[in-house]
Amino acid sequence: MYKIPFFTFFLFMIACESTNTKVVQKADNDSTTLDTVIKTDTITNLSPIPERWKEKAAAGIDFIATGNEPFWSIEMDEQKFIRYTTPDGIELTTPPVKAVSIDTATKLYTAETDMGKLELQIMNKVCINDMSGDSSAYTVHLTIKLKKDEKPRVLHGCGTSLKK
Repeated sequence: MYKIPFFTFFLFMIACESTNTKVVQKADNDSTTLDTVIKTDTITNLSPIPERWKEKAAAGIDFIATGNEPFWSIEMDEQKFIRYTTPDGIELTTPPVKAVSIDTATKLYTAETDMGKLELQIMNKVCINDMSGDSSAYTVHLTIKLKKDEKPRVLHGCGTSLKK
């Protein structure tokens, strides 16, 4: 008796997952069907930049990421810096760092300053903001350990490439 509702629920979950997940497959000619793609050294945006980020793009920001609970943001100018900020005034700015490719769809940036250490992982995987419902082409994991903190902060959020 309980097997039918469980089976129905299981099929429903699989169907929801398959409609909310986009898979990136690169052809030999380097074409893609997603709007953004992680290339060898940079993160590129193939679609129009969202209106809310155009001012940041004009200022030279290549990538932006945000997260909720707690709120935080990352701005990256690949030639100049990675900047982590929070609404309560915490800021950590690092010099530019070269990305390490974990796999074809994941980049890892690691930097350390006298204020602390930052590890930014950017995955070419669709991300849904859990508060606004907006979607982004990148899922971001951030681990940040400020000198004043006892333990690292592990944060998750969504990212957008502002680079053409």
